[in-house]
Amino acid sequence: MSPHPAFAAAALLIATGCPGSTFDTSEPVPDWSLEDTNQSSTSYGELVAPSDFRGRVSAWYFGHGS
Repeated sequence: MSPHPAFAAAALLIATGCPGSTFDTSEPVPDWSLEDTNQSSTSYGELVAPSDFRGRVSAWYFGHGS
């Protein structure tokens, strides 16, 4: 089974960087949070933020189900 074309394109953009975008690395990224909607998660229904995982490896997926 081959990877989904959109996933492959996103991976390529992440690996190469988005053309024309610049990031000010002297300023911290603003913290944000979203409600955990995964019913099997131990934090289901709670607000979860990247800062909750500071110092640990984490991955964030923003998907849309239909």
